[in-house]
Amino acid sequence: MPCTAATGRRSGGALSAADGIPWWVIRTHQSRRRDFAERFRRSEQGQAAVIQLGTPAAAEAFLAQASAAPGSPAQTASKPCPSPGSP
Repeated sequence: MPCTAATGRRSGGALSAADGIPWWVIRTHQSRRRDFAERFRRSEQGQAAVIQLGTPAAAEAFLAQASAAPGSPAQTASKPCPSPGSP
């Protein structure tokens, strides 16, 4: 990075186009996407369900279905909590 004449410090810093976080995200996105897909396919990662929703509409449909399911947090949140000692 070039130094400025007045201060002798480098200009640009951590957020310059070549070194910054946005550029790092762009450079590493594809490899990380493949890596996570492979990790979720492995058997030792089978403890949790992985749901891939490709569009905002798919996410909305999933959330609507999940909140309407019996026993979902949305269904149980409206019920009052039992008092201590009640069956």
